Amino acid sequence: MLQFFAIVVAGFLLANSGQGASLSRKLAIHFFGSKGAQFEALAEATIRSVTTGIPGVALIQSLFAGLGFLVVQLPGAGLWALLFLVAAVLQIGALRLIPAVIHVFATMGTDGRRICTRSRTCRLSRHWRAASTFRFERLSDAG
Repeated sequence: MLQFFAIVVAGFLLANSGQGASLSRKLAIHFFGSKGAQFEALAEATIRSVTTGIPGVALIQSLFAGLGFLVVQLPGAGLWALLFLVAAVLQIGALRLIPAVIHVFATMGTDGRRICTRSRTCRLSRHWRAASTFRFERLSDAG
């Protein structure tokens, strides 16, 4: 209900944007005097940055979330990533992760063995860990 109200208010503001701009200019001059135009430009730049930054950050977050969904082999990872993108734009992205995390822990458990048995990256890291442990053991034996 609140989102619907926000859309109606935004539509009203956009329909009367010319009057809103002149009102904001008058208010800025009234409150800040000769620096009113500078404060109005600063407010405009801030709002413009936020409105372009939110979708950009949401896209980056959903890409990483989608990559994580693929790594843990979550069924329907693309759909989960799309839902996460919508939720991240609405600034509730973390809430979208809760059902996915519950599903992963319910089907895989907390030890991560499913990831390590199916993922080539994990197998390579296991070999790398074994090689680095061997090398450190040999160095400690030599001393």
